[in-house]
Amino acid sequence: MKDLITTKRASQIYPYTKGYLNNLINGGKVYGIPVGQPGPGWLSGRDGRLVYHNLISTSSLEEYITARITRRLRKVATIKLDNQVALAA
Repeated sequence: MKDLITTKRASQIYPYTKGYLNNLINGGKVYGIPVGQPGPGWLSGRDGRLVYHNLISTSSLEEYITARITRRLRKVATIKLDNQVALAA
């Protein structure tokens, strides 16, 4: 996957803390590679520097965020509809 970035960088781009992003990776909710896991050689560093933070897939994270927003919007719409039905009755 070429869309892997460190959780540190992802926390600067997206509205989540580094710890929360690590929990999403460890919980299997988004695709990522924890530090110390085997993988392709390029994962061990960029430009000769070691990567100390877990790597997370930006596309997987964006899918997670989209699904979360969609669930919240459906919940709000359901509550508003229930309120309208209650007022009509």
